[in-house]
Amino acid sequence: MDRVARGRAGAIILKRARMLKREWGRGKLPSVKIITLLLLMAPMSATRSCAQDSPRVPLPAEKIPEQAGLASAKVPRPEHRFWDKENTWLFAGVSSSRTLDYFSTLNLRRRHDQEILVTNDLVDNHAAFAVVEAAGTGVSIGASYLFHRYGHHKLERWTSIVHIGLATTGAVRNYCLKTAHPKTSP
Repeated sequence: MDRVARGRAGAIILKRARMLKREWGRGKLPSVKIITLLLLMAPMSATRSCAQDSPRVPLPAEKIPEQAGLASAKVPRPEHRFWDKENTWLFAGVSSSRTLDYFSTLNLRRRHDQEILVTNDLVDNHAAFAVVEAAGTGVSIGASYLFHRYGHHKLERWTSIVHIGLATTGAVRNYCLKTAHPKTSP
């Protein structure tokens, strides 16, 4: 029954998406209500959303007498600890890339350029901006912990890898921008 309901929800979403595509072609923009409805219905149409398979639990040895000797030999490998060597290096990388982003953004403001993602008032208040950068690092570590806690160990690592890439790319972009020279009137 649950699978049938999900299939119907998916069909409704597809039908509505086709209708929106026709409307967009005529120049009509979708309303906020329609977009919200599609975003709320999308999780209902998913049949299964797991990043990794759960580990298989072997049956107890007393229930399978012919494999009693093999059950003790096949001990499942324990999962890694959260603060292992690889995660520690990844979190140090996230912290370093956020620090690089902090200094590149301050350099951008010293050259009288405008910050895009946050307000210029926040960037000009150095203490508040440092707290925002530190909070970004904390959120990244927290997201990694949630993935670790629920068994999504690949996503746990990729959270830090993507964060390092994006923060470093933003910092390099800030340094590569030309200095904005104010126009002076004669």
